[in-house]
Amino acid sequence: MNATIQIDLNDRQGRQFLQYARTLPFARVIEDETPPCQYSVEELRERIDQGLEDIRAGRFHTNEEVFKPYRQWL
Repeated sequence: MNATIQIDLNDRQGRQFLQYARTLPFARVIEDETPPCQYSVEELRERIDQGLEDIRAGRFHTNEEVFKPYRQWL
């Protein structure tokens, strides 16, 4: 089983946990400086507006359409 966690290194407890995790023989610590996908408020509003426009223009798939090919496995 694999699990991924994100630790806030600006937080004292986050730094302490990272230090502890490095001592665990089964833990693999990967330090990634790339932040998760982040948008400014303006960019987020633009994406929401584009999504709403796509819906109005019929550019979407229903859940039924998306899951239809996978019914044999569900």
